[in-house]
Amino acid sequence: MFSRVARSLAAPALATLAAMAIATSTATPASAATTAGAAVAADKRALCKPGMFCIFGDTNYRGLFFGSAANVPNVGTASAPFGFNINDHTTSFWNRTNRDICIYADTNFRKKMFWRVNNGTLVVGPVGAGRSTSNIGSDTNDKLSSFGPC
Repeated sequence: MFSRVARSLAAPALATLAAMAIATSTATPASAATTAGAAVAADKRALCKPGMFCIFGDTNYRGLFFGSAANVPNVGTASAPFGFNINDHTTSFWNRTNRDICIYADTNFRKKMFWRVNNGTLVVGPVGAGRSTSNIGSDTNDKLSSFGPC
């Protein structure tokens, strides 16, 4: 009699455990994928293609994004993707070109700006090929209006 009672209780309990295991195993990868997707969406470096100089509105390559392979005399009127104006909204950038790029506080390549590398060192010269910073520094944050020839 005990074995019949145990069997009748064990079958639903095992079914419940199996359902929980399936739900957990299917939910965990989906949750992980959602979390990874959110991280990728927040960090926009993937939008910055080789040959482009890219600027981002927030630290760590997040927020507003604009990138161009050409010199840009006014980032406020450039055809930025997603239809926003990134003028004076730059906190990080990445130079994926093979040349030095200067950043300017004013339109038409006027008033060269200095910037800070990720370790905080002040750079008064151009942004070298391949260089980037996740935080331009509080002294020049949100002041970039053009970029191009040095």
